[in-house]
Amino acid sequence: MKNLNICVLLDFYSSLLSDKQAEMMQEYYNEDLSLSEIAAEMNITRQGVRDALKKSETILSEAEEQMGFAKLFLDMARELKIIRKKAEHMIENKESRDEELMSLLNEIDRLRALSGVTDYGI
Repeated sequence: MKNLNICVLLDFYSSLLSDKQAEMMQEYYNEDLSLSEIAAEMNITRQGVRDALKKSETILSEAEEQMGFAKLFLDMARELKIIRKKAEHMIENKESRDEELMSLLNEIDRLRALSGVTDYGI
């Protein structure tokens, strides 16, 4: 994957891009196509693809600067992971009642599922 940060921003803000921009970003960052492959598919120059990608990256970055949804999401994912590791450690070391900790872990997993939080390599 070329740039995890851009992939995350694309997940959050791709609707701000034109259909062509979103398609190019998807193909370049998520499908790992080259500039030349995208250019041939879209019948434009390689430089045209590069320019469109750079413009799209700027749109995504500015949206994140203004709204901060991706950072908030990643912070929440990080915190949930920390809480889960602590709970697992407590179970392994028998520092608390297993039933309570299992209930906590189940709640964390339920919240993660509801929010759509994934690890994103964190």
